[in-house]
Amino acid sequence: MKKLLSTIIVALLAITCFVGCMESTTEDSSSRNQGFSSQSQSSSNSISSSQGVIETNLDYIDVSSSTLTTEQKAEVDKLLYKNTINTTASKGPIAVATADPAVIYCEQDGYYYMYGTYDTPKSGPYHYGIRCFRSKNLTDWENSGFTSSTISGQEVGFAYKQPYENLLEYSSLSSVMTQAEFDNYTATTWMKYGNQWAPSVMYDADLGKYLMFSSAQISAKGVTPIKYALFLATSDHPAGPFIPWTGFVKGGTYANGQSFSARQITYADKYIDFTGVTDNYGNYYQDLDAIDAEPFIDPVTGIKYLFFVASRGSSDMPTNNIFGIKMIDWFTPDMSTLTLLAKPNFVKVTDKTKTLSDEGEINEGPCVEYNAENGLYYMTFSVDGFTARTYCVKQAIATSPLGVYEKISAQKGGRVLACEADWIHRAGTGHHTFIRVGNEKFAVYPMHNDKYINRLSTWKARVIGCDRVEWVRNDDGLLVMAADGPSYDYRLRPDFHTGYTNVASRATVSCNQIQADAKIEYLTDREINMLINEGKYDFNANKAPLEITLDFDNSISLKGVMVTNSRNLERAFEKISKIEIEYTKNGQKYKSTIGQVNFDWETYYNQNKLTDGYPMLIPGCNSTAIFEEIQNVSKVIIYLENQIWDSVEGLSLAEITVIGK
Repeated sequence: MKKLLSTIIVALLAITCFVGCMESTTEDSSSRNQGFSSQSQSSSNSISSSQGVIETNLDYIDVSSSTLTTEQKAEVDKLLYKNTINTTASKGPIAVATADPAVIYCEQDGYYYMYGTYDTPKSGPYHYGIRCFRSKNLTDWENSGFTSSTISGQEVGFAYKQPYENLLEYSSLSSVMTQAEFDNYTATTWMKYGNQWAPSVMYDADLGKYLMFSSAQISAKGVTPIKYALFLATSDHPAGPFIPWTGFVKGGTYANGQSFSARQITYADKYIDFTGVTDNYGNYYQDLDAIDAEPFIDPVTGIKYLFFVASRGSSDMPTNNIFGIKMIDWFTPDMSTLTLLAKPNFVKVTDKTKTLSDEGEINEGPCVEYNAENGLYYMTFSVDGFTARTYCVKQAIATSPLGVYEKISAQKGGRVLACEADWIHRAGTGHHTFIRVGNEKFAVYPMHNDKYINRLSTWKARVIGCDRVEWVRNDDGLLVMAADGPSYDYRLRPDFHTGYTNVASRATVSCNQIQADAKIEYLTDREINMLINEGKYDFNANKAPLEITLDFDNSISLKGVMVTNSRNLERAFEKISKIEIEYTKNGQKYKSTIGQVNFDWETYYNQNKLTDGYPMLIPGCNSTAIFEEIQNVSKVIIYLENQIWDSVEGLSLAEITVIGK
């Protein structure tokens, strides 16, 4: 069907080009086959008056234009960012080669710090440290860390660097330890065999320290199976150096009344020893391999928890399963509370049979968040393995931090971030973190830097993406997390850094025509229908020019308008033909008109070719116009045109974003 549709499209485009641009609609559509047609980015400043309203044409920037000036590009960059894969740039939205990210904000210097797994060739020092970056706005990153190395011509910054084959020099740690302490550290530590993965970092105000929870290989090189254990490292600064924690654990009593002895933790000791442990269901484990550590403090009770993954490296763990445990303090686990939380393809761990089939052998990378509105705990996690195109983030809910968690189905919005199996523009959007930026929440996640291959070779670099996450209600009225990605086109930067946000939900929305089964609220529900078989919906109109009106009872200041196209090729709109803006200035009413705003069909369709050579429309892409801020705006009217060929079934769009304040 896809090949047949593309053949029809090519034939129709050829006919269009043959006819020869006799009408403006034909000329605009034929540009899809020839590349984007450059058009003026500002209309003439003509002014007329009608019934006491002054009508003007407004200067604007069509963001999709390929002919923007340097000044226009700078104006776009102030407001918008793009998850552009560019692993050779010195800085940029995702010009950082790392994976399994953790992000914190440091109020002292105003930087976001990101930590991640360092993908390096297996022939070299494989995963031998934790990378570090910093950013002032969450979307443009630069190298950071207490030390750096030039590897394959690239500067690599580290917040933690493993004492691996003399790659860690004493000079980089001389401010935090003596030479004798350094010698003891490098001689006795068990963390010297590579495979440092998936850090999580937090600041503990009581300790006055930054804490890094992570894992490393404990088995020597060449020994199989490879074994892993958790470690805890501390630092006085978010950029490091993070040094493995050593200290004294006081004896005490677990929640079940069992006593435990005091012990001294040295560089030679594991952070937590999961040898010979039993979980809450009575399952005994001779030796749990532990990776993907994630701390959590319950805002309701103040109790500390640590979530982690038991890796398949253990003989008694055939799949990657998620566990949780209460912590007496960050150095002392309550082993009596070890709880199995999730295992692949089971909706709940208490189920007797598997009812899912999309998780492979992987449940990993857990994050837990409490929602005060409904009193539920949400665990997000990754499935299907980091090398797979469909490595993605799902979510489950429970009434307490240690479950029982129930996974939310895909049809009910259970996938937070995901890629379809046949996508070629994004792949492998799994192990993630969340970060609050002002009043907004963002997901920071990895993706494959080679979008065409089906399964990533482990020595291929991954890169970082960033997208908003909203709390939305699914068809059952349940609050679920929904990301507006993995995005390929522009997104609005965090309002904390620009002063602008999406104010579309403040408007009363109406339309000149609508399909009987459509809902007008889909236009401004902050949900973008990206995936097949998910609980997000486009707004559907009939096959005719579409006029959408947004009325603001309380006037807004307006900076731009973004309209996100449908993921359905047969229903995607062709372009915005114009936008009208009504506002008041010095007591006078104005109506200003923006001319045509294009959709970049060349980039988001023609160039996005599958392995069989046929193009595929990228979901979540936009037509966007930005301009000088207009105050006291009361109405915005958007005029959309559908495509011209006969196979078009109607006209749909995913979302309207009104950039304002």
